[in-house]
Amino acid sequence: MPEPSSFSPKPSVLSDRGLVVYAGLLTALGAFAVDSTLPMFVAMASELDTPIDTLPQTITVFLFAIGFGQLMFGPVSDRVGRRPALAAGLALYSIGSVLCYSAQSLDAMLLGRVVQGLGAGCGPAVGRAMLRDRFSGDELAKQFAISVAVFSLGPILGPLVGVSLVELGGSWRLIYACMGLIAVALAVVLVTRLPETLQRRRPDALAPRVLLANARSLITHPMTRHFMLVHIASYVTIVLVIAGSPVIYAAAFGVTGVLFALLFALHAVGVIIGQLLNHRSIDRFGTVGTALWAAVLMALTLVAMWLLSASGHANAYLISAFIVVFAIGFLTVQVNSSAIAITPHGQIAGFAASFVGSSAQIIGSIIASLVIAFIGDSLLRWSASLMVASIVVLLLLLLWVRKHGLRSPSA
Repeated sequence: MPEPSSFSPKPSVLSDRGLVVYAGLLTALGAFAVDSTLPMFVAMASELDTPIDTLPQTITVFLFAIGFGQLMFGPVSDRVGRRPALAAGLALYSIGSVLCYSAQSLDAMLLGRVVQGLGAGCGPAVGRAMLRDRFSGDELAKQFAISVAVFSLGPILGPLVGVSLVELGGSWRLIYACMGLIAVALAVVLVTRLPETLQRRRPDALAPRVLLANARSLITHPMTRHFMLVHIASYVTIVLVIAGSPVIYAAAFGVTGVLFALLFALHAVGVIIGQLLNHRSIDRFGTVGTALWAAVLMALTLVAMWLLSASGHANAYLISAFIVVFAIGFLTVQVNSSAIAITPHGQIAGFAASFVGSSAQIIGSIIASLVIAFIGDSLLRWSASLMVASIVVLLLLLLWVRKHGLRSPSA
């Protein structure tokens, strides 16, 4: 039998909206840790005495580690409570930041990124689980939309902070110090103001038989399985954008440094617009209907971007404009598909959130890595790959709507 959580604090001053904002900041840890380092590759390569083309490993290793971190922290939070799991995750993230700050070689940096990524995995897994503890159905998707709008601070501020440090003559190591300080600030809020949202913890949540049974319950649930596929397919698109943009912008347009950081940060404007629209559209069209129009927007935008690339008239500003519009749809699909996938599993919300998130991150990263190896520095191949991935997302949603209509999921 589940037993009451023994880590319940005094009533917190954080409102439900405050909880949603905090969950968004937790998720932004990973985005900030990726995007802030992109403008620093030249300085890092010089000081670590490694070729610059080895530095993308610091991104891919971090993303894989986040995936496994989510898989770990979800069930842990079901077992011990959301707050203790977050405390452990933030501690790991801080330790990893210190290791990166002090790294003298690429191997040491990669070790630090693995530790940091494992800790960052607590953000999406436990953050989403906390929201599922409080909300379900369309309301859960609406709160996810707000938290993702907060999350967009990572992609906006990350590259700007990183390039500012480089331009002002500061060491690239300072950005890792900033990461550690952000984790400490979130830990202070955790200790002083965050409520324990898990009403009853599960003593058997970490038992292998229970983990397997939980995984089976997610995979065999028709709605969860289908929207996990949507989540994975849409994740492929964003990995292609993040990992491919620095190479494509440099090779096709000669854009690097400050200009690249500004254009990359601009993409997050689409995230904010998308989540504001998402929050309002769910009341009118439902979670599934809103995801569908967002997928249509993604596909049409990326088809247009491919046509522009094929015509030979593309430039960095036009491509960035297309990516801004793409971002409006992308995270709407991501947020809503995640909310739909975990809605039926309130009793194992931590595991469900982590399993859905880590599956997308791990499988999506593997697929995207293989595609990137094929793309190289070709703008046409990059835009074509994005177009194909977006069409897959749209087809998956159309298949669901054809069979089940636009009705929204319930708990």
